[in-house]
Amino acid sequence: QRFLNDEMPVLFDNSNIVESYPGLSLPMTVSFVETVFAGVFKDAGRRLLKNKKELKKRYNILENTVGTTNGRIYYNLNSWYSAIKFLPFSSKIIPVWQELVGVKYKEYDKSENEIKPLVKASVYFNTLTELIATPRNMKKLNESFIEIKNYVYRRFEEEMTATEILELFDRIQDKLLSCWGITLMNDTYAFIFTGLLKARLKKKYKNHEELANSYISGISNIESMKPVREMIRIAAQKDSMSKEEYHRRVSDYIDVYGDRCLEELKLETETFRTNPAMFEAKIREFAEDKEKLVQLLDDQKNDDDCIIKHDPLTKFLSSRCMLGIGNREIQRLNRSRIFGMVREAVLRLGKIYERENYIETQRDVFYLTLDEVRMLAEKPCDMKETVYSRKKKYEMYSLLPAYSRIVFSEKAFDKNHRNINMTSVRSSKDEMLGVPCSNGVVEGEAYIVTDVKKANSVKDKVLITKTTDPGWVFLLAEAKGVISEKGSLLSHTAIISRELGIPAVVGIDNLLSTLKNGDIVRLDGSTGIVKILKRA
Repeated sequence: QRFLNDEMPVLFDNSNIVESYPGLSLPMTVSFVETVFAGVFKDAGRRLLKNKKELKKRYNILENTVGTTNGRIYYNLNSWYSAIKFLPFSSKIIPVWQELVGVKYKEYDKSENEIKPLVKASVYFNTLTELIATPRNMKKLNESFIEIKNYVYRRFEEEMTATEILELFDRIQDKLLSCWGITLMNDTYAFIFTGLLKARLKKKYKNHEELANSYISGISNIESMKPVREMIRIAAQKDSMSKEEYHRRVSDYIDVYGDRCLEELKLETETFRTNPAMFEAKIREFAEDKEKLVQLLDDQKNDDDCIIKHDPLTKFLSSRCMLGIGNREIQRLNRSRIFGMVREAVLRLGKIYERENYIETQRDVFYLTLDEVRMLAEKPCDMKETVYSRKKKYEMYSLLPAYSRIVFSEKAFDKNHRNINMTSVRSSKDEMLGVPCSNGVVEGEAYIVTDVKKANSVKDKVLITKTTDPGWVFLLAEAKGVISEKGSLLSHTAIISRELGIPAVVGIDNLLSTLKNGDIVRLDGSTGIVKILKRA
């Protein structure tokens, strides 16, 4: 791989992060995501270095693990690789990390970080102790999170000033970003044991991919499945409930799971919490298909843990792998709740700034950054021209391709075009190979989803997409199978497909330029082979 500037290339890659931030993300989301990642990585660095002076030297790495260009969010791989290199056996961990987050281009600078021997020894010791303590620390974080959430929502009052809202926002940051670095340790924990389990199965069995899928599927009652399970129960029981009981169940659902929806980690997204009518529409959608509803209810009764009948070492690696993945899904759901709290704060600020005539409408606040909404609380000014200018830029960004990987010579920048010409080229190949991640073979009509908000029913169809996010669980529950251009064994598409029991293949290059709506496809979730049986 050659770069425009071999000494200082900037590598942007959307592997894995595109699940959380598909398409364009508005300036408010971008600025908050940058703040979150910086805070989380600094906390992880504090845990591993336990040395303020050494930690401060590395702020440039820890504060720049994500970046944005053309309105889209990417991993800054330079910073990720530099951070991972601090871990013991980093040369072994990086390939596993690349595989499990779906990084396709494996080249990276293999030179070691400059670190003193004593500091290095300390980091290695701290990493080991933190990894051993990860399950215990994740349990504490999961238990304390609900208290934090309840504290924040109790503080939201009917009438609040912009300053009061920003003070509460700061409390959210202080209470969560100061301890959320443990989730990175848990990701490392899950990646390590998943890699070890796959290596063990590959050594012992020919059908190691299928076995790995089965083992990882044994996470009973996974946190990310709870929202869809409860929604299915509400839809199935609605006709037998009184109005009061139904409204209570809906209210309880929104209180607990109201932030779990499509594109939930974009602050500009409408959720069940901000728009309860969306929940009512989803209940009606489930209830209309009684046959599918009964099937989904039956599936829930048969999701016992898979029984592992293999040797003790495989059992141990499997149990550790599943513990890490289970905790990862819990923190993903809690992460959506954090964004829900911040979304509430931002919308309240938007309402105030609309009333004060700083912006045209409440939702224009999403075209501002965190620094700008803070500035408005201290030095009021008209931001309508700024919002208008950014809206025009985003219209242009929407026409640009969503590049998976971008290499900058020295510094990331946005493109500014007057005209954009687009040409679509369709591949003629009839067989593709991806990552098998949920066992089973199905045939069906391809249904391509590029904008999930415009998606119709996928009943008895094979869902084709570039990527999914946690909120797609409601759509995936209705599909016959799923094929994704992005993803890996631990991507959300893979995990939820396994829990729903639908075959899935991810990580197929140029998928959307090969298939079209109406093609009849066969996907094998055990081998990763996808065949086009008949073209539309």
